[in-house]
Amino acid sequence: MSREEFFKVPKLNADGSNWVTFKDRFWWAIDTQGMLDQLENVIEEPTDPTELSKETPESAPANSQGGNTQVQSSELQYCNFLIRHSQWRTAEAMIKQCIASMVPDSVFNQIKTKKTAKGIWDALVSIFQERLLMVAIDL
Repeated sequence: MSREEFFKVPKLNADGSNWVTFKDRFWWAIDTQGMLDQLENVIEEPTDPTELSKETPESAPANSQGGNTQVQSSELQYCNFLIRHSQWRTAEAMIKQCIASMVPDSVFNQIKTKKTAKGIWDALVSIFQERLLMVAIDL
């Protein structure tokens, strides 16, 4: 599925009348892009290794050869972090933008303050699952 096709999930109706179909199609679209874990909260924001090293003092003695290896290892960890963080942010931004483009403004204004794609999705599910329950009760 191309990125353009990804955005072809039909818009969610403001009244939630297509919620069940929207939810399933959106879930499938996210899965085709390899980002389903992002909504299931399996992938959390990577932690900067330099922040971790500030919290835990180094216990190994520093010598010239060991220190050099340690610096190389730290640089490699930081480079890996940058790559993972960039991938995480890209997936987050893509999911957020997809949701924003597929929901009515009234719904967007209710969910836009959430920090993560998972938080936004959970808020969206909460809104429309409640509406679905209300409709079922009315019937």
